[in-house]
Amino acid sequence: MTISSDTKEIALEAFEEHRQFLLLLRTLDELTANNDSCMAKMHVLSEDLTHHILEEESCLLPQLSASASMATLKMLGSTYQEMMDSAMSNILPVDDHIRVR
Repeated sequence: MTISSDTKEIALEAFEEHRQFLLLLRTLDELTANNDSCMAKMHVLSEDLTHHILEEESCLLPQLSASASMATLKMLGSTYQEMMDSAMSNILPVDDHIRVR
């Protein structure tokens, strides 16, 4: 699979954005709802996620799709699904999360 330098740059930026989202989510998890910066952080997260999703859907995913074989795309999809299933199994339901605190 040949990936253009533009696609590689967009992908690297996307990975960095994913890392930043995780850091912000961890910060939010430690805040109380009445913390002065909580809503500001939620607003920033919402705007950043919206921008990120639009960029991935309009740029990265079409470029990846055009440059990868169907077998590679299926393998990436399977790997992604396994990672999502694993991540979701580690997330407490909202009610349990509230009771734990």
